[in-house]
Amino acid sequence: MMMDETLDDLFGDGPLAELPTLPDLPPVPRESGQATENARVSGCSQKLAWSNQGCIASIAANGHGVTLRNLYCSSVTGLWELSQGDEAKIIAVTHNGNPLKHLSWSHSGTELAVTDILGNISVFSLAIAINHCTVSRRCALGAEDNLSAIVGLSWLNQDRSLPLHRPAVKTSNGQWAFMGSRFKQSGPHNPHLVGEQAGKNKAALVTITRTGIIRMIYQGPDGARWLDFRGELQNISTAADLCTHATVCADRDSSMLVATCSISKQTRLYRVEVDWSGRSFIIEHVKIIADCSSHSQDAGEGGMAAGLPYPEAQLYHLELVSPAPDIRSKEDFPPLLLGFFCNSPPRDNHPLIGHGPVTSIVRWEMTSIEPTLHPGFSQLASKRSNASKPSELQSELLFRRLPEIELNSSVVSVQQLNLGTTLAFCLSNGTVEFRNRPGLDLLPPDNSPDRASSLAQVGLEFPSGSPCELYITLFDRK
Repeated sequence: MMMDETLDDLFGDGPLAELPTLPDLPPVPRESGQATENARVSGCSQKLAWSNQGCIASIAANGHGVTLRNLYCSSVTGLWELSQGDEAKIIAVTHNGNPLKHLSWSHSGTELAVTDILGNISVFSLAIAINHCTVSRRCALGAEDNLSAIVGLSWLNQDRSLPLHRPAVKTSNGQWAFMGSRFKQSGPHNPHLVGEQAGKNKAALVTITRTGIIRMIYQGPDGARWLDFRGELQNISTAADLCTHATVCADRDSSMLVATCSISKQTRLYRVEVDWSGRSFIIEHVKIIADCSSHSQDAGEGGMAAGLPYPEAQLYHLELVSPAPDIRSKEDFPPLLLGFFCNSPPRDNHPLIGHGPVTSIVRWEMTSIEPTLHPGFSQLASKRSNASKPSELQSELLFRRLPEIELNSSVVSVQQLNLGTTLAFCLSNGTVEFRNRPGLDLLPPDNSPDRASSLAQVGLEFPSGSPCELYITLFDRK
């Protein structure tokens, strides 16, 4: 019986197998991987938030407190510095010591929503003094398990127009001039106004829980009392149907688009309309995406290319991007659904421990199709007077999967800037990528001396970030 000579390697008699060489990848702290792991387990876990009024709120490392800070200009050095943190003890007391999970500022920048791991949500106001908050809405401590945990939260837009700025251009006389357009924000909006001022709606936010319950929380007409109502997106029959991530965005027809992802890795999309008079939701189930995973076969330079397989990519962030105005045409950029998948290696006994994870961004573009009738219908001799006209039929959403985008770092946070025409990806290595709509192409640096589109072009210096950030946020002054 002949034995294959290659089997000698099993007994140590053959040449040693060559191990794959590891590429020179930048190390990433374990804490950064832990932040990604927390986001993978459950959405809505942002521990750092920056108000457009200047206040920075952060959850303590142990989850049992919130610290408020502000930027200020030193009268001695003339440098911008961060104030010493003031602990908002009232927040921990309001949540009865439950570990806090998520922070989110309203669009006005004066209301701060805080959630804990049990799904309790409270709102605090910072309109009176700097770094001092008061209870605006006290949470009802009724939940005793994490089935009511919030996996998606979004503030409703205000019914007003915002500017869309374009790059500043230096004129012949040495002066800087810039052009801008104004576009109205999409609904729905809280119908109650602040002092009957047009475009000054009271605050309102929408949340989605692990069990698929959507809830509207909004200020009443007197402003002192918060009201709420809820609906059911889907019927949860098994543990695999529980939601891990959810995202909400406003559409042009004053409805909301809601996307959820479950433990079974199914992504469901809904169109939700708000009936304010009846205090209810009108929910339409639009589509189920059975395969919402990354199709990338290459886990990056540190993975399959080195011959060392990573585990299956896991979703750790889900983002719906609202329709955005396209200044080059009269049409809007269509909505986008982004899924962020991380191919990070296991923590124990793996040669790639400490090296940067690879992120795959899965994209779906949603285009509205208006219903049309065949021309032959217009030639019918008899027409029913009660037949629906094409203009009365509801438009249909067409889904198109776009090529995936590969990054060599995990995405810590995603922010929509300039009315959604620009997306900012804050990466775990300390850098920030700015990408434009609709293709999410990287915005190249503009070194023209006669054109300025960022603060770095007018003399301000921004040192490169270090790979130590657990959470990153940007200041977006609207």
